[in-house]
Amino acid sequence: MIRKDWTHDELVLAFNLYCKTPFGKIHTRNPDIVVLARSLGRTPSAVSWKLANFAKLDPALQARQIKGASHGATAEIEVWNEFNSNWDELAFESEKLLAKLSGRRVGEEFEDYIYETLRDGKERTSMVKVRVNQDFFRKSVLAAYNSKCCITGLAIPKLLLASHIVPWRVDIWNRVNPRNGLCLNPVHDRAFDQGLMTVTTDFKVIVSKSIKSTSENSAVKRFLLDYAGSSIELPAVSTGSFFLEIPQRKHFYRLAMKGGMIMNVRFNYLYRDAGNYKSWGAVIFRNPDGLPISEIESRLRKAFFQYDLFIAGQIGVLEVFLYDKSDATEDDVCFHEFDSVEFTNEVPTDAMDRTAAEFLEVVELSSKMGWKAFDPRFPKH
Repeated sequence: MIRKDWTHDELVLAFNLYCKTPFGKIHTRNPDIVVLARSLGRTPSAVSWKLANFAKLDPALQARQIKGASHGATAEIEVWNEFNSNWDELAFESEKLLAKLSGRRVGEEFEDYIYETLRDGKERTSMVKVRVNQDFFRKSVLAAYNSKCCITGLAIPKLLLASHIVPWRVDIWNRVNPRNGLCLNPVHDRAFDQGLMTVTTDFKVIVSKSIKSTSENSAVKRFLLDYAGSSIELPAVSTGSFFLEIPQRKHFYRLAMKGGMIMNVRFNYLYRDAGNYKSWGAVIFRNPDGLPISEIESRLRKAFFQYDLFIAGQIGVLEVFLYDKSDATEDDVCFHEFDSVEFTNEVPTDAMDRTAAEFLEVVELSSKMGWKAFDPRFPKH
């Protein structure tokens, strides 16, 4: 048989499958390997061997003195480096190739969700990429942890989440990087997200002091406190220790040690009429990304119209006008005015349950599209 060299696209597809395959399942009987081999016109042995070549490059396996194939090619190294240099683009590119190979449209399984989102003005191509990459990240992280929660060992995939060590909105370069992921159950995912639980760089579970004050609650003890000080199960590949060490994650760790939690953000604004009478409004947003107040305020002031003015309806906050449509005069205005942002322990009140980061995106998009002024004396629609 004439030996057929692997193309770049074939290697990208093989790496895609490597990311989604637990190391112990890289063998010729794996159904996913068999399917890819058939689609590429290759043998399961050839595909399995190629995945083993990628395993040889994995630093997590090297650290555990587990060896992949003894021989590899520079082409595999190039693809490995391409992914690790730009996970967001390469993950999506590999999914597009996989969809084409399967005779389907990339992201078609998310079309119902995307259709609903499009009603809110989201751009389809961008949304497809986000959903496809999120699915890639989930499958890769679950594969790395053999579909088990790294804290409890829970092994029901439908009850597991791929949690970002450094939040998705904080580090755009590693949103899809499996090394930036932990496999957690929903309770611990939420606790990790809120800074009530974290993992140290030596992979020990730390529980916030604020949780310890509720130790008399049996559920808190059973679900959280009993795991304090325990070691997580390490992933078979792509360890996330690097991400546990960087500043954004350490910020959450410090909060947990001090007994704090990620504070919500209160957005204060007002309406001022022609006579300088004022009506106040406020919305409280979740802040799981731990965005500092200085950054939030700076981005808001940059996005708002001159004198910190904005159209409330465009950014989804309640209008607090002092007039009704029936008694508005030519001296009344359509703009609201930004006052301040501050941290708060109050519960979120945003009707759309947005995070502070998501709210900022809406404000910045509205600014880019232009603030839609209107005459208060007449209906806007």
